[in-house]
Amino acid sequence: MQGKHKSQRHYSLYKGDLHLASGTISQIAAATGKSRAFIYWLTCPIAKRRVVEREAKTRRPTRGNLIMVFEAVLQVEKMEANHK
Repeated sequence: MQGKHKSQRHYSLYKGDLHLASGTISQIAAATGKSRAFIYWLTCPIAKRRVVEREAKTRRPTRGNLIMVFEAVLQVEKMEANHK
């Protein structure tokens, strides 16, 4: 058997200073009950810009915005079965 390496991006999700979840996008979506598309959107630059714009507009304190932080790319070995 030969192994193949698949990379997975590992993120952390925060709401303000509160850590909500860590893992891949799928793992964070399952842990928080949010859709995978929404969690993926949080990784895009426009999501970060909107947080900055929203904070600049508000005059009163907010409960915190959802922020995704990229942590690392993990190498996962995927084993292939030999079919004879």
